[in-house]
Amino acid sequence: MDSDPPTILEVRDLSVGYGGTAIVRGVDFAMGEGEIFVIMGPSGCGKTTVLKTILGLIPPVRGDVAFRGRSIRDPEGLSLFRRSSGMVFQQGALLNSASIEENVSLPLTEHTVFPPGIVRETVRMKLAQVGLLAFAGRRPGEISGGMRKRAGIARALAIEPELLLFDEPTGGLDPITADGIDNLILRLRDELGMSMLVVTHELASVFKIADRILMLRDGQVAALGDRDDLRRSGDEGVRGFVNRQAGSEAGAADGFLAEVEGGGA
Repeated sequence: MDSDPPTILEVRDLSVGYGGTAIVRGVDFAMGEGEIFVIMGPSGCGKTTVLKTILGLIPPVRGDVAFRGRSIRDPEGLSLFRRSSGMVFQQGALLNSASIEENVSLPLTEHTVFPPGIVRETVRMKLAQVGLLAFAGRRPGEISGGMRKRAGIARALAIEPELLLFDEPTGGLDPITADGIDNLILRLRDELGMSMLVVTHELASVFKIADRILMLRDGQVAALGDRDDLRRSGDEGVRGFVNRQAGSEAGAADGFLAEVEGGGA
């Protein structure tokens, strides 16, 4: 019997608030090495707040976030986390005045002492991994939205992170382009053995890429498990969320999930 993989990231009884108002309350989960762990839920449910807290941008009111057993509230733990993780932002966060190659090289020129030749070869390798090598000299405004997402992934990969974090990786993309990003995420996980934390509300992506899913509702955990666990959830709100997003009558969500899992839309 296979043992569970080592835990890479753990969120413990996390509560976060702004101005005395609780946004997130009592969130707990642990993700293992090599896992694609998805946090999903409707707008305003607290998933972006959880992500920002994991990144160390918001201090928790209660609870903790630990990377490889080290609290990110400890300066050394936070430093370890930031050296070992890459972030893919929703809008790409690329510099419009720089080429794609220059954007991807930024983490290497800022945080390493690699010679220019090594930086150049590393950047070209990462661009090739995401299918953008032929567009290295273009600027962000000269490529499509899907390509900008891929460029953001290449930049996050530049430092060879152990953990990759995504904020709405397929947000704003047409279904075919979004499916290509999902396939890229799966391929990178399989080829590199990388752990990935994905925040999204796109159900097609969730049920295609996720090993496990945490669904938030009103800042609290509504469901935690794999795709079958969500299908069988005894929580009417969880089932309702899935059904509404599927755009179908009650009971049709299973057909939607089967289509996604089978490589459909």
